[in-house]
Amino acid sequence: MLGSRLNIRQIGYNYKKFSKKSFKIMVDVDEEELNKKTLDIDLKINYDLKEFLKEMNNSFKILNITEHKKYLAWCKKLNFSFPIFRQEYKNSKKVNPYYFVNELFKNLKEKDNIVTSDGTAVVTTFQGAILKKDQRLFSNSGSASMGFGLPAAIGSCFANDKKETYCIEGDGSIQMNIQDLATISKHNLPIKIFLLSNDGYHSIRQTQDKYFPDNTVGCGPESGLQFPDFKLISNGYGLKYKQIKTSEKLTEVIKSVIKEKGPVVCEVVIDKNQSLNQKPPQNCIQMAE
Repeated sequence: MLGSRLNIRQIGYNYKKFSKKSFKIMVDVDEEELNKKTLDIDLKINYDLKEFLKEMNNSFKILNITEHKKYLAWCKKLNFSFPIFRQEYKNSKKVNPYYFVNELFKNLKEKDNIVTSDGTAVVTTFQGAILKKDQRLFSNSGSASMGFGLPAAIGSCFANDKKETYCIEGDGSIQMNIQDLATISKHNLPIKIFLLSNDGYHSIRQTQDKYFPDNTVGCGPESGLQFPDFKLISNGYGLKYKQIKTSEKLTEVIKSVIKEKGPVVCEVVIDKNQSLNQKPPQNCIQMAE
């Protein structure tokens, strides 16, 4: 394992059964990562990966691993056959979240800091974002605590000399720490909050629709949960407000938000019919082969 801390969402919550029959070698500059209880590493190398890769590349110059080349070609074929962003997403009446992520990251600059919260905000971003040089993307994907995005964006902004910071939040998640909008307003922090508005807790809604379709509870307006008018909320905190309701205006509004000086709340009304993309099933992989 090089450059990966093996997040619990990557290896599964039943982490004791992760790759039981393999001999696992991990290189990490942080000794705590090598020793955390969710991993059972056979060979721990506490070393700077930058230096480790230099040595490894020198050692491998004489190797010609044809099987690995075949594997890389197969991976590229899968990536082409099953892209995260699909052109048809642009045709959705409301904004498709994968289309939003695709367009947002096309317009962000190098060295920008981006903070995601949980649910749709983190899943679609980590699946679809194409990062540019020196950009940093922060999330709490291991614990998925609702309300993370807003205070984390404030911390990131202060730590980065109050430079432009982008926060991707959910309309349900932001309710947990909505008072932090006052901090952003008071310090005039240049945080652009893209608020994914899907009428509530969409990850919970999708789970309930899958397992209990006749008894959804507490997910949004359709199941007894009310949400505020975020334009009024933004005005109350003295923040600029914009809204994206259709795909046609998506790129135009994203560019205008990025150009704004100071904080902005941009509500993105996303398509609730778009489920979170999963890995392609095995039969699809066989088709690609």
